[in-house]
Amino acid sequence: MAETQRYEFGAQELVTAMIKQKKIHEGIWGLEIKFNWNAMSFNYGNGVVQPTSLCGIQSYTLARAEQITPLSVDAAVVNPGTRIIDPFARG
Repeated sequence: MAETQRYEFGAQELVTAMIKQKKIHEGIWGLEIKFNWNAMSFNYGNGVVQPTSLCGIQSYTLARAEQITPLSVDAAVVNPGTRIIDPFARG
């Protein structure tokens, strides 16, 4: 059997992994992506030089969010904290 060479993640899967890595157990957290835009002239090889835009991803940030979106998850759901139950508590 061939060894897996790639793993692809959706935004919510990536946020979930980041939440677990940082040991966050409460709150809604979302993914922010910082882009780096540049412009240049590009020669397409046929003598035509045209303005061109380049976009790169500079960083990914885990940030608190106000609501669940396609880019956010609830940490209490995806990474619940450990509950300590007192066997002698009444109620």
